[in-house]
Amino acid sequence: MRVMRFPEDFPITQRWPAKHPDRLQLYSLTTPNGVKIAGPLNLAGTIAVNASSLFAKNLFAFLEIMLDKKEKKLAINWDDELVKGTLVAKDAKIVHPNLAQQS
Repeated sequence: MRVMRFPEDFPITQRWPAKHPDRLQLYSLTTPNGVKIAGPLNLAGTIAVNASSLFAKNLFAFLEIMLDKKEKKLAINWDDELVKGTLVAKDAKIVHPNLAQQS
């Protein structure tokens, strides 16, 4: 059995760069004992896009609860659980329980 010690020994490095970087391309490799390993050629490139998209969706969902759609203006419900959990300061006072000074 051949031992692979260096990155250039792996077949995947011999196919880089991907022929179509704008598409998700899968690469598969069969190990000597028959296990098939499959994965995208450019995993790092796909993670950043997914993380940015997820962050944008989460931020939009968070801000959406603070908007009045009919009036089209900011209308913060200070009693909302998400607002209370993320609010740090209000009226020049620290209001978050984890950040408020213990007296």
